[in-house]
Amino acid sequence: MGRRPFGQTAQTPEWCAPADDTAKLGSRLHRLRNRGPTATDLGTLGTMILFLDFDGVLHEDPCFDEARLFARAPSLAEALEPFPEVLVVLSTSWRTQYTVAELSQALPAALRRRVLDATPLITPSDTPAGLLPYRRHAECACWLRRQGHEHKPWVALDDRPSLFAPNCEQLILCESHVGFVEATARRLHTALARARFRLGRPVDAAI
Repeated sequence: MGRRPFGQTAQTPEWCAPADDTAKLGSRLHRLRNRGPTATDLGTLGTMILFLDFDGVLHEDPCFDEARLFARAPSLAEALEPFPEVLVVLSTSWRTQYTVAELSQALPAALRRRVLDATPLITPSDTPAGLLPYRRHAECACWLRRQGHEHKPWVALDDRPSLFAPNCEQLILCESHVGFVEATARRLHTALARARFRLGRPVDAAI
């Protein structure tokens, strides 16, 4: 099968710190915004992970107008501005046809600088037994496990609840026909603020 053109989408099964450290963390995050993240940043910063789907999130799905592709990406970039510690891991099925570098180029600069990696393509033998029916959730869990960050706070922006375990509290669900909208942004903000609180930092800290 050839690579999916950027002008098409498809609805197909997608198997394939303490307060005294705030200044130091802020300095590191400032450098992160300027150069983009690396694997080292994941281990040294108090980061949170956002697993990002494309279809039904950054644009409606199905999307028949190429001009509409990634139309919601600037809104997501704006929503993440108060949370510079959030790094993005691409969970979209597009990762089966394009590299992380290629996919990142489709995103606005403010979002592209956050992209760290993509979730792996896994087999049933890689999948935790409890997540076998929930492929996207399993891919996120596998990525966290391989990185040694099972306990790192994370959320997932996706439009397909069937790919996640029921009542998955990390799932921020989008409606496929509209994607990431203001109501989604509010729920994302709440989830990230809660995760920041659990990390021991002020919820509204300006980092």
